[in-house]
Parts: sequence; C-alpha cells; structure tokens
Amino acid sequence: LLGLSRAELEKALCYASVEEGRERAELPLSESECDDRRAMLAAQLYARIFGWLEVKLNEAVASTGDVRAVSIFDLPGLTVYEANNLETLCSNYTCEKLAAHYYRQLFKVEHALYVAEQFHVPDLDKRLDNQSAIDLLEGNQHTMETSGLLEIVREATSVQGHNDDLKLLQELNDAFGAKKQSHPNYTQPKSKTSSFVVKHFNGDVNYSIVGFCASSRKLPAHIHTTMQHSSNRFLSKLFFANSLEGKAGDDT
Repeated sequence: LLGLSRAELEKALCYASVEEGRERAELPLSESECDDRRAMLAAQLYARIFGWLEVKLNEAVASTGDVRAVSIFDLPGLTVYEANNLETLCSNYTCEKLAAHYYRQLFKVEHALYVAEQFHVPDLDKRLDNQSAIDLLEGNQHTMETSGLLEIVREATSVQGHNDDLKLLQELNDAFGAKKQSHPNYTQPKSKTSSFVVKHFNGDVNYSIVGFCASSRKLPAHIHTTMQHSSNRFLSKLFFANSLEGKAGDDT
C-alpha cells in the first residue's frame, strides 16, 4: 500500500540513525517510540492526501466565465469530547475561522452598506464577534505584539528533545493566564493541573495538555525521504511537495 518493502518501512519506523565522528550506527527504538513514529507518518499521510483532495475539489468546482451558482455555507459546531487534545483544538480553530467569515460577510459587510446608505440600523451584537478567540489562537495579526497559542506550541515542540507537556502548559499559562496579562478567552482550571480552557465563540472547551508535544512533532527527515522513494508514484509525489497543499501533479 505504501510502496515500500517491509525492510524499508521497518528501518524508517523502528531505528534511529546516530553519527559519532565518521561512523553511523542504526539504533533500535523502543516500542513506544515506534508507535509515535507510526502515528506521525499516518498523520502526514492523512494531511497530504486531504490537501491534495482539497486542491482537486476546488479546481473541479471553480467557476469560469459568467457562471451563476448558489453556494451553501455550512457552519459546523464545536468539537467537544470527554478528553480534548491538540487535534480537537485545531478542529475548533477552523470552526472559529469559519464563524468569523460568516459574521463578517453576513453581518459586518451588510451593516456597513446600510450605514453608508444612511439607514438607521442598530449596532451589531458584539457577542457574535469572535475575533478575541482567534487572536488567542493565532496571535493578533494587526499588532503582532504577542504570539498565538498555536505558535507557542509549534515553537516549543520544534526544539529538539522537547517532550514535556506540563512544561508546555506552564508556558501557555505564563503567556495567557498570568494575572498581569491574562487573556479573556483563556482560563486555568483550578481542579485540573494538566489542562486549560479556551472560551470559543459558542462555548468553553477544556483541553488536556497530555500528548500535545507528541502530536505536534515533525516527521523525522529520514522517514520523509523514505516516502519520497516509494514505488507508489502518487505517494512519492505527495512527499516531494513543499507543503501539505498536496500539489503533487495530476495523478488520480
């Protein structure tokens, strides 16, 4: 399925290459480390195939010339589980962006048109504006004064050997939960020391920090290279792409 031999896949997932001087050694990894690498590869496969599918769908439905169409905008609700992790946070971040687009196009743009035409219209309900939640997650794009929560996670886990979830949680608490610079959309629960709460546009969600570091680690370079040499031309091209947008040629 992956276009690799058993030996190639086993070497990529179960061994780490260590250099000492001019010598290179292949050291076996623990079972948990192998599981982590398998999960990272699965996540990369999903992301790259999803990105490729997104590009193809957009190309298929893109309008050319004078085309009249009715579009349907689906605004999903928040994803909430008994235990919410980094993947849940990313899903809800997407919901925040969609809600912001909906609010801007349906209310703010129309409201501005009425005002420009000098119609008397009531002020917009500020409770519908979720920009504060977006600023928490991605940082204030206008002032660039502070990094967003997702950027802090990315920077922390990009450091070699950083795998301490509780240390990461402390960094988030210091950035958004400190009394002097607390963010209105971020809360530190008193009862749970390994979690934090984000106030989203339509409800609060408690996120467990456990597994954040493992979920956001990058795929090791040698596994990426191994996939580039897959005999499956489609998968090989996906891993030669410069990003997760899936621009891997016209293979179907």
